[in-house]
Amino acid sequence: MTHVLISGAGPVGLSAAIACRQKGMDVTIIDRGDSTTTESRAVGISFATLDLLAKSGAADLVLKEAERVRMVRVSRAGRKLTDIRVPGQTRKRPFLVALPQSRTEQILEKVANGLGVSVRRGTELHSAEIRDGKAVAGFGPRRDTERGRAGDTPSGGDETLEVDALFGAEGSHGATREALGIGFPGKRLPGEWSLADIECEWPFAPANACVDVHDDGTLIFMITTGDGSYRCIANHPDVMGRVDGLLTVERVISTYKFAMEIRLADRFGEGPIAIGGDAAHVHTPVGGQGMNFGIADAFAFADAAAAGNLDAYRSQRRKMDGRMVRFTTSAYHLASAQTPGLRMLRNAVFRTAGFLTGLLVPLAPSPGRG
Repeated sequence: MTHVLISGAGPVGLSAAIACRQKGMDVTIIDRGDSTTTESRAVGISFATLDLLAKSGAADLVLKEAERVRMVRVSRAGRKLTDIRVPGQTRKRPFLVALPQSRTEQILEKVANGLGVSVRRGTELHSAEIRDGKAVAGFGPRRDTERGRAGDTPSGGDETLEVDALFGAEGSHGATREALGIGFPGKRLPGEWSLADIECEWPFAPANACVDVHDDGTLIFMITTGDGSYRCIANHPDVMGRVDGLLTVERVISTYKFAMEIRLADRFGEGPIAIGGDAAHVHTPVGGQGMNFGIADAFAFADAAAAGNLDAYRSQRRKMDGRMVRFTTSAYHLASAQTPGLRMLRNAVFRTAGFLTGLLVPLAPSPGRG
């Protein structure tokens, strides 16, 4: 029986565990965290992801709790440009639903447990190498200090495991990627982004998501997270200041600031080792495809591992994910246009075609895990 080690138990790693078990593989999965995330993080779940999760029953569990995103309001500094009806929302598996990542992870872990897979928590990958066509991983208790700081030492002894395939889904810090010395080129966008989860009086009904563009290049994304709560994210350090006047905020659940990066790994692994999700690609939240493409990576990895051909996974997924990174980057630059000509083009596209509805739904960055 093929034995797979998965490093990282966010949505991508858990999806890989489910997909590999469905194909009859033996799965070991580790994660440096003590539990699933308690943060909403990624919100949008696409129909393609629901299709992938359908066989395991995870899609039905998601749909019991998720809210269908039926319409997106597009505005310019608070003034309505158009309302875009999201297609396919009456399907059994709709085009787009919203559910906080915390619940998505809990559902995926429950399904994985039902398939006989338990996450080994508080455990992180410390080394990875290739010997005689096998992947040899060293892992143990997570480091007591921050990753990468001088003097880091494991808080306990390492364990070594030889497996047929290793999948690194640790998120942007990418322990597997770093162990293989894979480059992660890209750039950091100028300025600081910010995010807030809030409860508010929502003025855009029947739309339950909104994109607000400004002539100074500021973008504000807002989307339901269910139960009267909303995610707001902006390419500006003070998202709460920017939503003032757009929304009547009743309670601030959480806020934080972050740097936005655009990166694509030089390669998606080698030999019996592969990487996916944020470990392989990070990009702007325009389009809300980060987690969705990561879950697609996970299922593609399972197919390739079952076939014994990770080269196919690496070439195909890097090509597809690279196309997505380039496309969402171009979309971001157009949406945040500051020159008069580009602003006219942006507004015209919004009014007519809706700028590809699937690009208008935000996701939080997932800095810790994939």
